[in-house]
Amino acid sequence: MKVIYEKWWNNGNKVFSITNYKKSWKAVGNKPLFRFRTNGARKSKGHKCLDVNLEIGYTVFNYCNFNLQGN
Repeated sequence: MKVIYEKWWNNGNKVFSITNYKKSWKAVGNKPLFRFRTNGARKSKGHKCLDVNLEIGYTVFNYCNFNLQGN
C-alpha cells in the first residue's frame, strides 16, 4: 500500500485519500478494478460514518466523514 495523498480536516472528522494498492493486490492475485462503493450511510437515518470509495485499477480514492451527524 502506498498513500499518494491524504488530507484531513474538520478537526479530524473528514478525510480524503488516494492510495495505490498495486504491489499488495498483485501479490495476492487481485486484478485491476473499476468500481464505486459506499457504506450507504445517511444523515436522515441516524448513521454516524459515511465512507465512499472509487476504485480505478489499483488506486482507491476515498472520502470518509466520521461525524456524519455533525454533533
